[in-house]
Amino acid sequence: MRTFFLPLILIAGVIPCFSESEVLSHTRGWSNGRIWQSMDRSQKISYLMGADDGESHLMNEVESVDPVLAKRIEGILNPQQIKTPIKQSEIASVIDDFYRDAANLRLPVAFALTWASMKINGTEESELSRYVIGMKKWADSSTSPER
Repeated sequence: MRTFFLPLILIAGVIPCFSESEVLSHTRGWSNGRIWQSMDRSQKISYLMGADDGESHLMNEVESVDPVLAKRIEGILNPQQIKTPIKQSEIASVIDDFYRDAANLRLPVAFALTWASMKINGTEESELSRYVIGMKKWADSSTSPER
């Protein structure tokens, strides 16, 4: 009889460990718009600086090991790079605009950053809309791998 209750006790003990806000602030393991909205301005700028530094570090590490692979990755990332000088605070404002639409809140911040880069670079609205539709399909899908 005790063996029957042990799994129930373990499950009951684990369930309260995850608050609703923690579950809602991530989509398939990725921080989403709810996290972004909870940040103040300096946290958002720090987030963007960290993303930029992380990408630079990744590229340096890959280039030191495999320059050919580094060029391939650069080819993937370059179209998503912002082509004109812009402040991190301006990028944060574009992401804020993206998350003003409540339907976008479940989409990962990393995807919103790509969308913001596309928008800043002058991508047509129809292509931006297609990108958002693709992000929403990804968020709803359970077949592609988690991060």
